[in-house]
Amino acid sequence: MVLRMKNLLVLLALTGFFACSSPQESADCIETDYGIDFTAEAENIYCFSDDLMIEIVSLENALCPCNVLCDWDGEIIVHMNIIRGDQIKEYDYHSVLQDANVPIDLALSFKGYELVSDCTDDNPSTEVAHVILRVG
Repeated sequence: MVLRMKNLLVLLALTGFFACSSPQESADCIETDYGIDFTAEAENIYCFSDDLMIEIVSLENALCPCNVLCDWDGEIIVHMNIIRGDQIKEYDYHSVLQDANVPIDLALSFKGYELVSDCTDDNPSTEVAHVILRVG
């Protein structure tokens, strides 16, 4: 009976250890590095050579629909979590603003985007396939 309890405790400890692994230790982490452009897609995590991780939560097409005449072209919004160590900051990065309000000291640049399909009258606001970003 004592042996079974010890085995159960070891099993529970191992389960807790693997359940609490950081995203960087996950097989889902895509490695990239500072100073290079990388293609970022929604629901992916990008890991850097230090403890920085960027999780792309979603990509939002806030562009002017192709069948509308707009005063402003619009923008792409990248909804992300910026993770450094034990800090997790939610952030919405606006392609047009390229603002300096990025949480956690980070130089982030928007380099471009690609839509899932061409804009048509039947589909005036298509989804964003991916964006191209650069950190530092």
